[in-house]
Amino acid sequence: MKFLFVCVHNAGRSQMAEAFFNDEVKKKSLKNISCLSAGTDPTENINPVAVNAMKEAGIDISKSSPKILTYDMIDSETKIITMGCNVNPEKINKLTDENVKDWELPNPAGLEISEVRKIRDDIKKRVEKLIKKAIDKSQLYEESVDDFALKFAKLKNSPRRLSNAQIAESMYMSTRTLQRRLKDAKLKGSSIGKSTSSRKTMSEAKWGKVVDLIDSCDI
Repeated sequence: MKFLFVCVHNAGRSQMAEAFFNDEVKKKSLKNISCLSAGTDPTENINPVAVNAMKEAGIDISKSSPKILTYDMIDSETKIITMGCNVNPEKINKLTDENVKDWELPNPAGLEISEVRKIRDDIKKRVEKLIKKAIDKSQLYEESVDDFALKFAKLKNSPRRLSNAQIAESMYMSTRTLQRRLKDAKLKGSSIGKSTSSRKTMSEAKWGKVVDLIDSCDI
């Protein structure tokens, strides 16, 4: 799962968000979750007041540099979060069709450090909440895959020697449930929809969807 923090200059809020995010990921030894920050019109240097505020929080961003937003920063799993600094929506939309969430944070440029601390603390809370939500979704997905795999194994090894069609009928609702959780977790899964096919074709279609989902989950 990937997150991208975007603002205009990539000199304050988005840099703090990236730093807090990476610090939290490192502390928790998390895998398969990452972030970047970028700006649509980056400046040359990071806001020194933001650097000092982050230093007070035990994180050094003095060696970071503003980065320009580019295509290669975004893929189908990227969640984009803007900081509330009037980012030109056309520049985002030209890069991606994904949903963009705006945190609507005050601009720290020109503010005293006492005000920047408030913005820093707000960003920290938002990042922690963001990561917790991502972890919860990942755990839900993993538990769902385990349950799905166990049910499939029991049916496949049943002494009743069930046919693929019978297994598919039994697994279909589990497949639909897991598919929703795959979608929530932004992970790959086969699309499942309604069909007007004959019963035989429907059974074959259901079996195909079960097999496809098993393949996508590495079961």
